[in-house]
Amino acid sequence: MNLNCGNCNEPTKYVMGLWDGQNGTHGRIYDCHNMNCIRKFSIVKSIQKQEEEKEENIKINESNMIFVDLIKSKRKELQITISKMAKGLGISPSDYSDYEQCREPLPIETLDKINLIFREAFKNG
Repeated sequence: MNLNCGNCNEPTKYVMGLWDGQNGTHGRIYDCHNMNCIRKFSIVKSIQKQEEEKEENIKINESNMIFVDLIKSKRKELQITISKMAKGLGISPSDYSDYEQCREPLPIETLDKINLIFREAFKNG
């Protein structure tokens, strides 16, 4: 089993991206549909685990009456960027993005701060 896609001769292999680097370096990023490949299998398992974690975080949020899709749409409606929202919450943009993408459950106390930011934006907008 070959873990180097560049040298692999799998018939289902395809180029999924190209990259350019410093000093004229460049290359291709490959993917395939060969589930017997250890690399492909581990990627698929990792994606499945991420989806399971996301579903669990959605359940946690909803059990706390937190609906992230509504928060996200309201943020966009009020033209608040992720960066601006994160700054108002005192967290990094990547942490806020984790909440919106349900990679982490949103803390209940953060919801109160989000609602304050929305009220301020509505008053000023």
